Amino acid sequence: MGATLSGEGPNHLPNKEKQLHFTDCSRSAQPENVKEFLYVTAAGLLVKSLKQAEGRNLIAPVFRPVTICVMFTGIVEETGEVLSLAEHKAAWRLRLRARTILRGLRLGDSVAVNGCCLTVAKKARGVLEFDLLEETLRRTNLGEVVQGSPVNLERSVARDGRFGGHFVTGHIDCVGDVKIFKRVGKNYYLRVSFPKKFDKYVAEKGSITIDGVSLTLAEVGAASFVVWLIPHTLKITNLGVIKSGSRVNLEFDLLAKYAERMKK
Repeated sequence: MGATLSGEGPNHLPNKEKQLHFTDCSRSAQPENVKEFLYVTAAGLLVKSLKQAEGRNLIAPVFRPVTICVMFTGIVEETGEVLSLAEHKAAWRLRLRARTILRGLRLGDSVAVNGCCLTVAKKARGVLEFDLLEETLRRTNLGEVVQGSPVNLERSVARDGRFGGHFVTGHIDCVGDVKIFKRVGKNYYLRVSFPKKFDKYVAEKGSITIDGVSLTLAEVGAASFVVWLIPHTLKITNLGVIKSGSRVNLEFDLLAKYAERMKK
């Protein structure tokens, strides 16, 4: 779902009502609580823009379209098995075997594969196919998968879906490096490093998406963070096969990104 905040021309004063438009990023709309979140976010941006306009005595329109796309929750439905990743004339083609997410899935629908939003290009006999650009391969760990690799899968949220994780767009920010992965008691300790420029988006007890899995930040260091994993997470996701040196897709919290933007 997208929310677009728009303002009209100079004949509309700052105290005039502005409109918030909701559009679908996929064929499935979102629950009411997502709409409330988008409204609050857009309203905050509106107030910020109005204050800037008043301070500079601007006459020209001060609003630019702001679109927020929330499609996933970070609750992995199953792990799929990569069958192949091959270069075709128009794009790279990723083929994988799936089961659970096949129900109700149609061509053109969105699926988070290791947290990366991809479009279903073909569906036949339990196999899904996706077209990938070289940019996707370069900026995510999907360029490193081989036959047999497990990948986390989640369908985009339906109107009556539950939000058990956090707001996830499926747009990978960067690839992180696993520094430490070890068992401590009954749980598992995972430390991941990432490019320093993303430091501003992490906070203790905040949210992070690792290979499409919604997790809570337990510790935050210099360009690194720690999460704790329970056995259930390791059983139903591909995080159970990672090790020191593994590369994982990271998407930082959408709320943190908009909070940082509002500070400017």
